[in-house]
Amino acid sequence: MGILAHVIHRNTLLIASTLCVSQLMAQTVQGAAGPDWSVLEKYCVTCHNLDDQAGSLAFDLLAHEHLVSDDVVWEKVIRKLRTGMMPPAGKDRPPRAVLDGFAAQVGAALDSEHASAPNPGKEGLRRLNREEYTNAIRDLLAFDASAIVATLPREAAGAGFNNNVDVLSVSPTLIDALAGAAMRIGREAVGDLSLIPSQTIYPVPAGGQETQIEGLPLGTRSGLLVTHNFPLDGQYEILVNARGAGGVFNNQAFCSGNSEVMVTLDGMLVKQDNPTRFQIPIPAGPHEVGVALIDSRRCEGVNDFYDVFSREGAIASLQINGPFEAKGAGNTPSRQAIFSCYPQAASEEPGCARDILTKLATAAYRRPLQSNGKEVAGLLSFFDKGKQLGGFEMGIQYALSRMLMDPRFLYLIEQQPAGVSEGKVYAISDIELASRLSFFLWSSIPDKELRDVAASGKLHEPAVLAQQVARMQRDARADALVHNFAGQWLRLRDLDDALPQDPAFNAQLRKGFRQETELLFSDVMRQNLGLLKLLDSPYTWLNAKLAEHYGIAGVRGDYMRRVQLPENSPRRGLLGQGSILTATSVANRTSPVIRGSWIVEDLLGAPVPTPPPGVKTDLTQQNTPQC
Repeated sequence: MGILAHVIHRNTLLIASTLCVSQLMAQTVQGAAGPDWSVLEKYCVTCHNLDDQAGSLAFDLLAHEHLVSDDVVWEKVIRKLRTGMMPPAGKDRPPRAVLDGFAAQVGAALDSEHASAPNPGKEGLRRLNREEYTNAIRDLLAFDASAIVATLPREAAGAGFNNNVDVLSVSPTLIDALAGAAMRIGREAVGDLSLIPSQTIYPVPAGGQETQIEGLPLGTRSGLLVTHNFPLDGQYEILVNARGAGGVFNNQAFCSGNSEVMVTLDGMLVKQDNPTRFQIPIPAGPHEVGVALIDSRRCEGVNDFYDVFSREGAIASLQINGPFEAKGAGNTPSRQAIFSCYPQAASEEPGCARDILTKLATAAYRRPLQSNGKEVAGLLSFFDKGKQLGGFEMGIQYALSRMLMDPRFLYLIEQQPAGVSEGKVYAISDIELASRLSFFLWSSIPDKELRDVAASGKLHEPAVLAQQVARMQRDARADALVHNFAGQWLRLRDLDDALPQDPAFNAQLRKGFRQETELLFSDVMRQNLGLLKLLDSPYTWLNAKLAEHYGIAGVRGDYMRRVQLPENSPRRGLLGQGSILTATSVANRTSPVIRGSWIVEDLLGAPVPTPPPGVKTDLTQQNTPQC
């Protein structure tokens, strides 16, 4: 059972992401007696021996009976064989199936030895990164804290991922920022009537001023659509930074040829004399605010036949200020999530506060809590302080802010069971496994069903674990795996900084590249189609712009749809998609070196070898022919 701390977590990731190459290889040799060492003797020992020690490796020094004692070396051997790097070019090489079979046999033997004598290593104490913090607040309080979290220091990436424990350090600056964010979230989620007006600025992403933004009215272009949390019922000021656009809105001038600003609230047109700066009453809660330019080139009427109007103007940003003249807290989703009860008399306040905080802390700390436990007692002390200052709701607000600063919320804590001596292997609990699973698949806290299954002690059972993984993959929250894991593993986030020197490249193409890869990864992940489907998918997702770029006919419209590809299409799989090709190129040309390095290291999981002796790697000095 000691291997549970390592193997269950690893298998969870394999089931969830379907990228289980080693597992598939192991299945092909199930029941085999052990590795066929004659392959090693015939093709490897001639160089890797005590006398030659090619690559500082001598197989005659390694024990075949206890592979786990040299597991680092054998894992390296497996990677070298699977990626075709060994035996080297010019040396005798057996058929591909023989190499794959031997690598799978060694992997199966290693797994078997690890199962009998596990060594899961040490799990560092990891805090939530910004995406996980935002998602946890969303699922805990039904509150969108993305605008607040945007003010927190941004994490670096370690080994390509920003949830790497090695880069999630804590500084006094970060602690101060987290404290400020917790207090603001507590006030806005509860609906503190003493909130002072604040401003939130939403910049329009670079480029992309030429087409209609998804979700905004047809006949518009540029701009953006945001979901903004309005903390109170009150007046709010909307400011649109529109460059080169008309400031006067004329409902009859859609086809005037001038660029005019249009503002929408929850899909409805907001009619104002000056749509770039105005105040309107808005009820508390999340609302969609859209801002765009009316595209006079696409209006209905005779102008459709005469394409003579130039596209002018652009939206730079949207700013929302407020609240002013606050009238009440409203009935927001966050208040519904927080106030599971509400006292009708002062005598009911302590009991109701205990119920509220027990429910929320159980979800926030990801473990069952007793209403009379010390965790809830600590939160109630903050409730009492807030209540003395401003009544019941301020007491809840104080307790919430304290909860969001608790290490049990900010960190993924796994405790060593009582009675286990230092250095001994032990199984993580089902409660801790639930957090590992939810933060991998959802980048967020476990939901009630997952917590209940973990509390029953059955989550580690293979059938139950597989059922929960399948359920979570179908959930919309699994989009986080696509955006966070695939976005970093497949370098989709690098597209934001890519600036190819090609006049055909623009923001729409950049967006299409990203969406195509995300949709393919999502499809493979949710249907458990396997790694090879990513590499040779017979279909992809395209819109008109992307299809035109690829030279694929018959695709119209801006929306992405699934398109079947012919057998000989160069666009089949990841390596034919514009996202991968752009991210592994330089600005003015393709780069076989960058792309090859990425394939070897990120797809095949093998380090790029150093050049052999005698190979010149300094290309700065070139031989100049004599005249």
